[in-house]
Amino acid sequence: KGVLPRAGLAVIYGESGSGKSFWALDLVACIQQGVSWRGHKTRKGRGIMVVAEGVGGFRQRLNAYAKQNGVSLSVMPGVIPDAPNLLDLEDTDALITQVLAWGQTDLVVVDTLSATTPGANENAGEDMGKVLSHCLRLHKATEKVWGEGKGAMVVLIHHSGKDASRGARGWSGLKAAADVEVEVSRNGEFRRACLTKLKDGEDGAEWNFKLVPVPLGFEIG
Repeated sequence: KGVLPRAGLAVIYGESGSGKSFWALDLVACIQQGVSWRGHKTRKGRGIMVVAEGVGGFRQRLNAYAKQNGVSLSVMPGVIPDAPNLLDLEDTDALITQVLAWGQTDLVVVDTLSATTPGANENAGEDMGKVLSHCLRLHKATEKVWGEGKGAMVVLIHHSGKDASRGARGWSGLKAAADVEVEVSRNGEFRRACLTKLKDGEDGAEWNFKLVPVPLGFEIG
């Protein structure tokens, strides 16, 4: 509540290593369980993470989150270990088929935008406009199956530009198209997420956080 509305598109961006993927995982995991997130009530829903890079490391993150928070992996978000090309209609439709196979889903997190747009000119409205139309296609396809107002929000994990003060990398129309935008930044071991846009709501909220190492044991052999 007050962070992710029932809408079509969100963008979470930050520099490499800022913690944006971890932040998104924590938020989606709380929604998946229907538990409060940093004092905000959540409506229980299903989340799917499209892990387009670093699948092995992501599975370790899931295990670490489950261990640290004392929850079963069965309540964690679903994982699609694939890198669909969101510039391509056939790839987008294949992703839609995968998402629908999971059953009713509220959030589809694409990590990262650059890994799912090979060869795209991120500064070009033509390329990014096509990506956004395909994200909308996914949202509309889920809404058609599960009912009006119940389509899955697409959450794009993205990178900051060379000048972090100028926002997310690439085409400026990305922010205009998003219903929600969150910037994640890092200062040493301290990290901050800032709600830089919330359509039909109040932006400016900030959340400070740190990443905590979680020992998972040793593998023998």
